[in-house]
Amino acid sequence: MEWCVDLGARGAGEAVARDVHRYLIRRGAPSSLGEAAATQALADLGRAFPKERLRLRLLWEGREASLVAYRLLGAEGGLPGLEIAAGATACPWFAGGLLGQFPAAVARVELGVTRALEGSADPDPGGERLPAEREGFLAGIAAMATRLSAYGPIGCSSFAGAASARQAEEGYRDRHRLSGPLSTRQVLEAFTDFQRSVGGDFEILEQHGTQAVVANRTCPFGDAVRQAPHLCRVTSAMLGSLAARSSGRAVVRLDATLSAGDPCCRLSLDAQPLEDPALGHLYTSPPSGLPAEVDEAAVLGRIDGHGISISLQLPRDRLSVPVIRHLARFALTEVGVVEDVAFDIELALSEACTNVLSHSGPGDAYEVGISILSGRCELRITDTGRGFDHVTIREHRAGNDAERGRGMALMQSVMDRVDFVSEPERGTLVTLIKQLVFDESSPARLLLAEARRSLAAES
Repeated sequence: MEWCVDLGARGAGEAVARDVHRYLIRRGAPSSLGEAAATQALADLGRAFPKERLRLRLLWEGREASLVAYRLLGAEGGLPGLEIAAGATACPWFAGGLLGQFPAAVARVELGVTRALEGSADPDPGGERLPAEREGFLAGIAAMATRLSAYGPIGCSSFAGAASARQAEEGYRDRHRLSGPLSTRQVLEAFTDFQRSVGGDFEILEQHGTQAVVANRTCPFGDAVRQAPHLCRVTSAMLGSLAARSSGRAVVRLDATLSAGDPCCRLSLDAQPLEDPALGHLYTSPPSGLPAEVDEAAVLGRIDGHGISISLQLPRDRLSVPVIRHLARFALTEVGVVEDVAFDIELALSEACTNVLSHSGPGDAYEVGISILSGRCELRITDTGRGFDHVTIREHRAGNDAERGRGMALMQSVMDRVDFVSEPERGTLVTLIKQLVFDESSPARLLLAEARRSLAAES
């Protein structure tokens, strides 16, 4: 967090102190700490610099919180921010950034608050990638969360971030025709380019050699991130993995996050850390992996032994159809289903969802369940509103120019089984079943085969 402040202005110091205190509380600090220390520190700074505007930064040095003051550079007087009191402006974001040498601090005050350790998770995504567009990106993360549930929320999010990093790097290299290690600046550009393509708003605020700060006002995950703060690890792992692939090691610290209620996300990167961090997430090349308690064989077993099950409740909105299509396609591809079969399932799912949207009536919601078992895929599309008349739709099949008839015929032509159960005013359940054919040379199937051989050898 940062503020541009004239501490001689009435109420400015108290406003900043309250802001500092709220920030520390969101980081788990005891409610009795922080505000008193910040109030005293700001009063002392006001007496030392009664007629100067200062730039204040709340920094984590190791695990300790400190308030650091700098004299404002001439160009910084007009930095946009959030006015919180006369003469005080919170500066979590400013256009254009500040590159080059940061001015020397004129004062530094420790606030007596220690931040909890978060632990590192640095999985190897292998050949996996996540699409550089929002629908595919979100669908891919949802599929990974189901398939890799034994990794836990942080492990799954870190895996998704590392997979995103591979896609971001390859896209950036292709656009700029680059080879060899990326510079820190190029890492930052690859990261921000990808984030913007999936709905983020990241910009580079500062870069001093191999250290940098990036900030973001719009989360690709939307308001859902407030209930799922582990998704911030997607962003951390993406930036850290990108940097580590060029420098060998990198540390990312989440200094502010929208998930915690901060006005922006703010990430600090050290692309060449001299030692393991006291605070932050460490990434290496090759990746150091996930915590030891994760049982990778159990994760692989879920793919072929117990299967994947995804359940979503969706609004009656046509934008939901491409999202569920991407999710189904990604899940099927991840477990090694051949492309033709995956395409048939994706197409039938799209037709079934479109029927719901066309005939279920205004204001209805609908549910989609996807179960990928060892030998088959089962789709269940439930209209939870007044339902639609599937008998009438069936009767339209004979007319080649009837849109609804073509959709019904298409589902039946590409799936092994299509069932409808409908009750007036209670909704309609559409069940689609397809036998699966796997590409045994796919990464998922090869990993499963290896896991089976290892288990057989142990027994």
